[in-house]
Amino acid sequence: MGRHRSAIDATAFLDALLDATTDAVFGVDASGAVTTWNRSAERILGWTEAEVVGRPAASLFPLSLRPTIAWLLGVVTTGDRIERYDVDVERKGGMPTPISMSLRPVLADGAVAGAVVVARDLTEQRLAQASLAETEARLQEGEAITHVGRWLWDVATDTVQWSAESHRIHEVDPLEFGGDLAAHVAPIVVADRQRVVDALGAAVAQGRPFEMEYDVVRPSGETRHLYARAEPTVGAHGAVTGLRGILRDVSR
Repeated sequence: MGRHRSAIDATAFLDALLDATTDAVFGVDASGAVTTWNRSAERILGWTEAEVVGRPAASLFPLSLRPTIAWLLGVVTTGDRIERYDVDVERKGGMPTPISMSLRPVLADGAVAGAVVVARDLTEQRLAQASLAETEARLQEGEAITHVGRWLWDVATDTVQWSAESHRIHEVDPLEFGGDLAAHVAPIVVADRQRVVDALGAAVAQGRPFEMEYDVVRPSGETRHLYARAEPTVGAHGAVTGLRGILRDVSR
């Protein structure tokens, strides 16, 4: 009686889990036909369970991708696993929807009886990435117009990042930039360098803004006068983790 009750409880738990997850989850039999379809699969892909069960799973994808999907399902039915395969699925109505899917074989009596597919909707992630890319493009355009570059120093890793305009101001190719504090201060003329290093360290130690003017020497030998300022960056526990700032060529 206890064993039968545990089986019922496990089934109920699995049903609740499939209903609660925000990922699309569906089963596929050995022939490649859809056997199960959870509520999130209906939400993400637009098809109801009644409309999709019994259909070839490959038919949910654009025509050009169907041979690849059939091959992936074949790989899984041999017992292999597939992790986070990014692809476009065809939502009801024909709109492509980006997903990341993982596939697992389903065993019955020691043999592979089919596969389970877990698919995560990447639409919001792609939109966020596109928005960030657009924002970065606008920032770079604004930098180029105003000739103001950005820089970031992470103290824990001693990593320094320069924006495109900062590279242009120093005339240092991104591939030739060392990416640490030493590389950041290397172009500064010797007479100013230690003063800048000390001020950067003090800004981090005291959690206060950094602001200085100093001269740098470009690889061509030309000397330029820069204005730089930065604000401390603060971590989750309130400690200063580095500096985030701007710099501008103010040479006369």
